[in-house]
Amino acid sequence: MSDRCLQAVIPTPGKCHLEFSPVPELGENDVLMECTHSLLSAGTELCIYKGSHSGLQSEKKWPRYPYYPGYSAVGRVLQKGQAVGDRIHTGDYAFYMGNHASQHIKDVNQLYKIPEGVKPEEGTFGKLGAISLQGVRRSDIRLGDSAVIQGQGIIGLLATRFAALAGAYPIIAIDRLPHRLELAMELGATHAINCDENDVTGKVRNLTDGKGADIVIEASGHAPSIQTACTFARDGGSVVLLGSPHGVASMNFYTDVHARYLRIIGAHENGSRDISTDSHSWSMPDCVRRVLALIAHGDLQPGAIINHRVSPDDLPDVYQRLAEGTLTSLGIMVDWKGYNHG
Repeated sequence: MSDRCLQAVIPTPGKCHLEFSPVPELGENDVLMECTHSLLSAGTELCIYKGSHSGLQSEKKWPRYPYYPGYSAVGRVLQKGQAVGDRIHTGDYAFYMGNHASQHIKDVNQLYKIPEGVKPEEGTFGKLGAISLQGVRRSDIRLGDSAVIQGQGIIGLLATRFAALAGAYPIIAIDRLPHRLELAMELGATHAINCDENDVTGKVRNLTDGKGADIVIEASGHAPSIQTACTFARDGGSVVLLGSPHGVASMNFYTDVHARYLRIIGAHENGSRDISTDSHSWSMPDCVRRVLALIAHGDLQPGAIINHRVSPDDLPDVYQRLAEGTLTSLGIMVDWKGYNHG
């Protein structure tokens, strides 16, 4: 093992490089993880890289630069603190919230052991899967509800799958990229509509008996699309804002929302607690564990979403190409094998 790790850093908007940093000392409840794979989120991470994240204008002033991107990793246990005991063993693989780095020190309670039969690559979807799952659950979707999922990036594709598992019908996937719509159909969508087509709202209504959808999940994160999402919903329907809408949306709340008695639901993960309570039975850790269990059972196939594999050295170019729009990959997997020797 090494006393230093390699990690990606965004020092200022529009720039990314790799740097070495010391590995912190191991505490009694800590575990040293050797990262094997990390999943890039082309939503949050790209906004931070471009300097367009809405949090930069908020009172919290988050994120701050230099920023260390990434929050979905799987690694192998290298070393345990004295108090860890049998909760996890050397050589075990676990999912954890960690940046794009070759090694991490994590409290043992922040680790989620990868179930038998789940590949490390698939396990990296624990966080994004949990974000999508909690958003779909907030919609109160029920068997037979009609659903529209607008935006078929990673979060939207996972929401499409969760809607199918919940028994929604029809499930209408909307995006402008044909390969995303094809994948959405493979994951459970019953219909796919390119948002560049004419009269998309009319097509949604034709597929929902002229009413509009019971549930609309806005997963694109494109703020102006919120108004469009409302047009897809039936009167009295629900619109879930799952994708983080960076930017400003202009809409007439009387005609678009109030007069149609729509239910608008903010579904940021901050609304999910760290622990379960009697009044809040699903925490984010619960969602992560359920996502990993669904993968293990074969009900969720995140491997289908991975379509671009890169090495850590590629990350600066990957962020730049994503920002330029010349890279439209979905699941970008960073392979850290061979980068753990300092």
